[in-house]
Order: sequence, then C-alpha cells, then structure tokens
Amino acid sequence: MLIPIYDDDSNLNKPAYFTIGLLVANIIFFFFQTNDWVFGFGLIPQELVNGTDYIGNIKLSIDGESQVIPQNMGPYPIYLTLITSMFMHGDWLHLGFNMLYLWIFGDNIEHILGTKRFVWFYLLTGIIGGLAQVALQPDSWIPMIGASGAISGILGAYLVLLPRNKVRVLFLFIFRFSVPALLLLGVWIALQVINGLEPEATDQTAYAAHLGGFVAGVLGGFFVRFFTNYHQQKTA
Repeated sequence: MLIPIYDDDSNLNKPAYFTIGLLVANIIFFFFQTNDWVFGFGLIPQELVNGTDYIGNIKLSIDGESQVIPQNMGPYPIYLTLITSMFMHGDWLHLGFNMLYLWIFGDNIEHILGTKRFVWFYLLTGIIGGLAQVALQPDSWIPMIGASGAISGILGAYLVLLPRNKVRVLFLFIFRFSVPALLLLGVWIALQVINGLEPEATDQTAYAAHLGGFVAGVLGGFFVRFFTNYHQQKTA
C-alpha cells in the first residue's frame, strides 16, 4: 500500500486558505459529531430519491437479521444532505486518510483554480460523488458520510493537471521514496474500481462516490487544461 506523505509544493506562492479551512472544519465537526447528526444530516439515498425527510425508525432485514435504523430530522430541503454529509466521518481512520489526501493534494488544485473556483469545484465534485452512490443504491436507508467524493474530485483534477508532480510515499510503513502523481493516483483509482466490483466487499466504503467524484474531477481538470490559461499560469 502506497501512503502519500507530501508532494512537490514548489509552485505554491501563498497558503491554500480554503483547504486549511476545510481541514479545520472537518476535524471540529468530527469532535462534535453524534449518531443523531449522522442519521439526520448524513446522505440517505431513500430520502434523496423521494425528496422526503423521514423521521422515526425503519425496520430492515440486513444479511438475514432484523435491524432498526433510526431516521432523525435533517436539513430543509433534504437535498442539502449532499453537502452536510461531506463534513462527517465514520471514525478517526476515515477522517485521517481523507484529511491526509486533502492536505497533500488540495492546496495545489486550489492554487491552480483560485480559492473561489476551488470552493465550487470541491462542493460540485462532492455532490456528484454522492449522487453516484445514490444512483447505485437508491433503496438504501444507510446514511453515507464523508468527504471522499470531493477529495476524489481533487485527485482526479491533480491526475490531469499535475501528472508528473513528485509525491513522497510510504510503502509497507517502512520504505520511503518518490513517485510521479500519475503512478500513485493511477494505483489508487485502480484499487477503487477493483474493490468496488468485489461482490463480497463488506467494508461499507462508498466506492461509487469515490469513482463519481474522481470522474468529475478528471473532467474538470481537462476543462481547465484545454479551455483556460492554465499553461500561462504555470510558467508565469
């Protein structure tokens, strides 16, 4: 497993304020997050498909066992859970890996796009990632939480805009070396596809959200590369 440690930030000429703000916001939200928040402000496909905020207990049969899933009051309109769900995480590991990737790759994309455009890019790719998961599991009552869709969008844009940028990685928690972003992110997306297609996957990871956000980020990256003054910005 290749774990990124840091990348080449030599092109950055100022702090990535929104990226830093997102890191702080996600950590603060995690400290105060409760199960009531998750079942109210998490993205629940059934609620989104029906446009209804369900309140009460839902009885389901999961793997042959009867379970009760609570449904709490969420935002109005309920479609806002596409955004609120992006600021909650399942556990410290979930939060830690998302924030690691955001910290390493987000500042470069914010620098290229500019803070205002980056705000919209982050939210839009996160929303597209959420919609991809809803499209795959429209009948689900299980809340989806996490910034993975938006961060996958950042990775997709990074792959297109900075494929040769060097990224320092940790391999097997022992070896450290540098690889091109193209290799690291290529391996990452390949794993998402493989794991997402595995019928016996039980880790509850929203792989469709990863893939949806990544594809949106790639398309956004191509748009920036071919329809803006990106090259002039890089050589200025």
